[in-house]
This record gives sequence, structure tokens and C-alpha cells, in this order.
Amino acid sequence: MKLLHTADWHLGRMLYGKSLLEDQEYFIRESFLPAVREHRPDLVILAGDIYDRPIAPAAAIRLFDEVIGELSALGIPLAAISGNHDGADRLAIGASLLRKSGIFIASRPEDVFRPAEFRFGGEKVCVYLLPYCEPAQIRQVLGDDSLQGFKSCYAALLGRVAEGLDPDAVNVLAAHCFAAGGAVSDSESVLYVGGSGEVDPSCFDPFQYAALGHLHAPQRAGTKGYYAGSPLKYSFDEERQKKGMTLAEVTRDGVEITRLPVKPLRDMRRVRASMQELLDQGRAAPSEDYLSFELTDRAPVFLPMEQLRPYYPNLLELRNDWMGPAVGTGSAELREQLLRRTAGETAIFREFLRQICGEDATEEDCALFSELLREARGKEAGDP
Repeated sequence: MKLLHTADWHLGRMLYGKSLLEDQEYFIRESFLPAVREHRPDLVILAGDIYDRPIAPAAAIRLFDEVIGELSALGIPLAAISGNHDGADRLAIGASLLRKSGIFIASRPEDVFRPAEFRFGGEKVCVYLLPYCEPAQIRQVLGDDSLQGFKSCYAALLGRVAEGLDPDAVNVLAAHCFAAGGAVSDSESVLYVGGSGEVDPSCFDPFQYAALGHLHAPQRAGTKGYYAGSPLKYSFDEERQKKGMTLAEVTRDGVEITRLPVKPLRDMRRVRASMQELLDQGRAAPSEDYLSFELTDRAPVFLPMEQLRPYYPNLLELRNDWMGPAVGTGSAELREQLLRRTAGETAIFREFLRQICGEDATEEDCALFSELLREARGKEAGDP
């Protein structure tokens, strides 16, 4: 069988206060659906975190509804599970009716015992859908209060599933979890402190292919687990990740993987340069990418966001070697940090006149500034 594996769409996500719905629409309409039409997979697996929050915005719901409608029109089944970001109960509405149209949505741990069954090329395929679930839910499903933690709970649940696998079928698992040893990104929600939320990748071994969601970098998890990763970058530490989807040819004898790259509407980049270099580049070639700038200037830079935003409207973060920690939107934070700097006040005054007033400070200007500063400090100290 040929399946298209994707995960972690996070529809409706906000980044530094900016909605990414336009970027997500672009991904679905310009990458995902064209890939489906070109490769004609037997099945699409969406391995959790369809939405970014339990109560998804209406526009995000409409976008997922568009996906369901397009796949149904193409006659390509979809197997989707809820992730830790999704509202499981809300996602499950109409699930039993959708199954009749080839749309299989699982949001409860017990759903894993009701696999979606297909026949592709004369071969039987069973797809087991395990949404994100807490250990307490698994204990309740298995009726075993002795189970503690993710590792033992998932091992017990998937062990029970493995007992009923058809040895003559291709058995595929879709799960949303944190496989031990996986590489993490800043954009992922921490499930639990330390390794207490991790699952042993060996529990995927009974399956021919485990389509995983949660970790945003594409990667292997043991011998049978695969993370497709998120199709878009959701934090600056994902800058160098190769985003895409996974096309998998799965048989009882093995798996052949092909990565389908995704070209985003806007990239997410870090840039280290001087203020003047950034202004020159911006004037020559403005960019709408999501950007984090690190200024190399060794002198104060006043109102950098205001100066850069005309050329970089999606500048989200700025840090300065001279100033210290990074700040996000707005200049108030920058001015506050400037006030806390221990550099000479006269140097700051000179830069202020040069950058804001457009003129160089004379010696008389500096002397007057110093005198006024002494008077102001004297008044603060209570001197007459």
C-alpha cells in the first residue's frame, strides 16, 4: 500500500501574536492537496495535532473541513487521530458517520481496538488509530490500576493490540506520542517533566509501519516508528529542518520512504548583521519571511523595530549584542533595556542625536547634557 503520512498541522496557530492561517492555507492548497492528486496514495494518515488548541478558531475548522471534502471527492480515505493540542471530544463529532465516507477519526484510546480495514492491490491492510491519551485513560480502558506512567501504559495497551494482529495483513499504527530518544523543538508542548512522558519505541515493533505525530522534526523512532514532522516551521530553532510529508510504500516485507518537501508561503529565518546592513538589504529586497534579527552593532540602536518593519513586516524577534536579551514586538522593551545599560550616558546621548535627530553631538551639547544629568540625579537624591 502507498500512504501519505503527515502530522502536526496546528491549524489556527499564532506566532508572536501573528496568525499563521494564511500560511497553513497555502500549505494545504499548494502542497498537500497537489501531492495527493499527483501521488494518489491509497490512504492519508494525519497523526494528531490537527488544530493548535482545543477550541479551534472557526477559520481553522473550515480549513480542515475543506481537506475532508477534497479527499472524499477524490475517493482517498483519511485516517486521523487527535493530538495533545486537539479537543478530542469536539474532533469526534460525527466520527461514526464519517467512517462510512472513508474518513476515520479516532479521539479515544479504546478506538485503537477498532482498526480501519482496507484492501489495496489484493492485500489486506489494518490501520490502528491511537490518539494522544493520558495514562489514567489507558488504565481505565485496560482495567489495570497497577499501570503507572506513559511507558508502561502505552506498552500494555499496544501489547494488547499486538495480540490481535492479523499475521497475513499489513498492520499500520498511527499514534501521537513522544518516543524516547526523539529530537525536540521549541514549538512542541512539553508533555511531562523529564522523561516521564516518553514512550519506548520498541512498542511499535509489531507493526509494519508506525506513523507518529508530536515531534516536529522528521525522524525515525526505533525500527518501525517514523515522525513525518510538522509541514511548517513553528519556532526559530526549526530554521534548518527540512519540512515536508512522508510518502511510504508499506508491505509485509518492509517500507520504502520518500520525503515530499513543502515549499512554504513564508520561511522562518534568523539573521545576524549590523543595523545598517539590514536596512540596506531591506531597501534592496524587502522580505515577508518570519524573522529573528541579531544586531551586531556595538553601540546603542534606537527604535530598531520601527526602522526595520517597513522592509520586514514579519520581524518577530530582535536581539542586540550590545543590549543583551532578545525582545519581541514594540520599542518600549528596547528603551527599558537601554536605560538599564551601564555604558556611558554620553555615548548613548551621542547615538541618540545621531540616529534620531540626524546630527552629531558637539562638545557643547555633551557638556550641557552632562550638566542636566547631574542636576536631575541631584533632585532624585533630594538635594536642594
